[in-house]
Amino acid sequence: MSTKFYNLREAVTHAKKKFGARVFVDPSEDHFDAITFNDLDHFVNCYSEFLKSCEVPEMEKVAVISGAATMPALLFVGTIACDRIFVPIDVLSTKTEVLRYLDQVTPALIVCDPEHREYCDAWARANGARASEVVDGRALYDRILSRVAKPFKSKCCASNIAELVFTAGSTGAPKCAVLSQGSIIENALSLIQRYEITADDHFMAAVPVWHCGGQIFPLLCPLLLGASTTVIEPKAALARFWDIAADHKVTWSILPTAFLPALLQTDPRATPLKGLLIGGSAVSADLIERFEAKFSIPIYQIYGLTEIAGVAVGEPLERSDRTAGSVGKPLDSAVIRIVSPDLQDVAQGQHGEVCVKSASRYSGYFKDPAATKAKMLNGYVRTGDVGFIDMNGNLNILGRIHDMSNVGSEKVQGHFSQNASHKIERTTFV
Repeated sequence: MSTKFYNLREAVTHAKKKFGARVFVDPSEDHFDAITFNDLDHFVNCYSEFLKSCEVPEMEKVAVISGAATMPALLFVGTIACDRIFVPIDVLSTKTEVLRYLDQVTPALIVCDPEHREYCDAWARANGARASEVVDGRALYDRILSRVAKPFKSKCCASNIAELVFTAGSTGAPKCAVLSQGSIIENALSLIQRYEITADDHFMAAVPVWHCGGQIFPLLCPLLLGASTTVIEPKAALARFWDIAADHKVTWSILPTAFLPALLQTDPRATPLKGLLIGGSAVSADLIERFEAKFSIPIYQIYGLTEIAGVAVGEPLERSDRTAGSVGKPLDSAVIRIVSPDLQDVAQGQHGEVCVKSASRYSGYFKDPAATKAKMLNGYVRTGDVGFIDMNGNLNILGRIHDMSNVGSEKVQGHFSQNASHKIERTTFV
């Protein structure tokens, strides 16, 4: 089991001392060389000086809008390890959406892909922020490494803010969840324990870094353990999945449900994959059975939300009491309640709203105490999902809570409805 850390800088320092020349990032891009744990520590020290040169004080925000692979992953680790606040923004967001997010969080620095630079620069000039830096191959990485490295020592504790992550907005406008250093580390430790991850494992990050699913399991788990990871550009993740898995000897990955039907149409290829964590929307038992039969790779359904820093529930490795179609049991750091419309606990097997309590729980919504209060129930996060705990202790998700839910062009009763809920799927990743 990995050591527990108070902040990400401690984790990077520990990884350098213990794992040193072992590879942390085995890149999918030709323009990056392998990045060892020694290299990661050097990057953090250089990045700290780079941020000073950009006039980004400690505990200020760095917004990242990029669909690249390795560089956003390094910025995720580096920004938080340098005691700054990481703000990932979906690269597919419209200009209007990005500007709304920037207005909400007011970052001191914006790092973006070239297509976002013009209007990000205009926003920076109008708001007194640093003009944006561009993710352009490995050029930004080289600019950061050109700084004279000075050892950076974190002043953060577990309760300090690590990142601000926008929710998917499945029940309205996206909200900005505040995740602490302790919450993201705790979620990674829980996943390491649940799936018995070791330093010999190799991860693949096929989920974008602007989702918690693209951060915690494929980036923080290997960092804490001394394992390695490979990050794929989101737009190429599906097309390159099997090639990357085979060529980089991947043992674990996390994928959105939508990948499974597409992968099922491809030919099997020999890989050392031990399993795939699948989340984001409902998965039929038939789809799982056909995928596992064809590829001999176990599927482990997971369930979570941004407000829990990612995963709260997942199918365990031991499958003797597996319920087909369920999302498994709570991680050791999480507790599940199922409540009725009047917010009282229901009996096992009865349907109700799923509420989650976890050591990795968010600190609240950024500058929105009213929304935070509405989301909470005596320390539990109200998910807005309908579900039940079956006789094996597994959580089953039925759908979203809505008095009336639009499913395609059809309106169906969704509020605790057994008959309609199977038609409702969550389409966003945690």
